Amino acid sequence: MSLQIEFYSKCLDKKAFILEFASFPNDYYKNDPAVKKLPVELESMYFKLHSLAHDFFLIKDEGVVLLRSMICLTPFDDLAYFGLLDFDYKNSKVDVVLEEFKKLIAGWSKDKGAKKVLGPINFSTWLPYRLLSFKDQGPYFSFEPDRPLEYFTLLKKHGLVTNQVFSSKGYTELQNIIDLSKADYEKAMSLGYTLDFMPKELTELDMRDLHKLSLEIFNENYLATPIDFDTFRSLYVAQSKKEDFSLSFFILSPKKEKIGYFINFIEHDCIVVKTIGISKLHRGSGISNGSLYLSLVKAQNMGIHQMVAAMVKEGAQSESYGRKMKLVWTHLYEILELSL
Repeated sequence: MSLQIEFYSKCLDKKAFILEFASFPNDYYKNDPAVKKLPVELESMYFKLHSLAHDFFLIKDEGVVLLRSMICLTPFDDLAYFGLLDFDYKNSKVDVVLEEFKKLIAGWSKDKGAKKVLGPINFSTWLPYRLLSFKDQGPYFSFEPDRPLEYFTLLKKHGLVTNQVFSSKGYTELQNIIDLSKADYEKAMSLGYTLDFMPKELTELDMRDLHKLSLEIFNENYLATPIDFDTFRSLYVAQSKKEDFSLSFFILSPKKEKIGYFINFIEHDCIVVKTIGISKLHRGSGISNGSLYLSLVKAQNMGIHQMVAAMVKEGAQSESYGRKMKLVWTHLYEILELSL
């Protein structure tokens, strides 16, 4: 079978390429309500984002797109990413297409001096990334990677291996952790820490404060790279259209400086603990557990008795929260790796 490959860098009609790239996938997802499809104008922004070497490509069979993806160098030595990956996993030729995909990303990366390719990562771990790899129970949440489990299964079948695992876990029986974290809350308040709740929709100042704190707090996180404010704001503007931030808050030091934040919201009758960020200088003060206490008490007063620890790197310290509650479901996601 002879497949056709089209690279953005080599095509003559770049506007037509962008439109075709951003419009795929289409029909084969129309009956899959879990899959979110960004509007073409939002997806088109990816063609303007990255300053390091990168390209986009389509794999076609007789003019029909069967796979799209991008490939880019990263700020990390010898490392490339593949991302924006979508393919027609129901197509009878999917195995041949994925072997061609592997050859493309390996060849491009080797030519640029990379020794390893990770993905799917859409240029940066600030942007959507990871694949769903396991789901036992629990509903689908808006913050989760939304591509079908078949993506993960097929890529593993074709030789990509696990690089990093993340999880979201659902818990009940919250009273135990509420009781255990109450002392930390009282200690933090006695030291002069305060919590400044955010509005339902974030203001420009809120987003600037979040951006500044995020760059400081998460600069050592796995595969973390800086992100400009305009891109950061576009992500939070998109989030604010589907999430109520009124359970989230900034953490203020005894000197009333913003030194961290706690992003929580309600979805599917659960309080979702999405992001906890605290400046290094203030860790160990009890403010992290204290913040969790306040969030869970407020949720409980609203009639919410389930919690989700969202998108946690497996083995992270925050997983210890789960040992104080009853685990009822687990969703796993992975970054995959292709060594060259």
